Amino acid sequence: MKTVTLILFLTLLSSVAFSNTTENLSTIRVYVSNLRNDQGQIAVLLFSSEDGFPGEQSEALMAQTYPIENGEVVIEFTGIAHGEYAISIVHDEDMNKEMNTNFLGIPSEGYWISNNERGGAFGGPDFDNASFRVTEPVVVLIAHFDY
Repeated sequence: MKTVTLILFLTLLSSVAFSNTTENLSTIRVYVSNLRNDQGQIAVLLFSSEDGFPGEQSEALMAQTYPIENGEVVIEFTGIAHGEYAISIVHDEDMNKEMNTNFLGIPSEGYWISNNERGGAFGGPDFDNASFRVTEPVVVLIAHFDY
């Protein structure tokens, strides 16, 4: 009887531990729209700190690419711990895996930063202004591109 009780206790304990770990994981879903064409791909970086934000893939928590269909893409990051995050998205039209810019350094390919953060006249997007809090099971963002 002690063995059965011990097994039941351990089973209950493990199920409680498992439910606590999955309760704090979320999905971030981003609906991307208004892309000017279906050429190339969408490149997405998810950051959990300002390190490397917005464009250093090696510093990103996660990096993904998606094909474009009818000017739209649905991006999904799963298994995300609760916390502060920021996202940068580039419409990599020529699939060279970098954001193209003109001679002044102004992007010539479409991009979007969470919270529609654009940065100042002399600096790029700021992590603190772009960050959003993840605490719900599913967080939905809308990325409407304006070229």
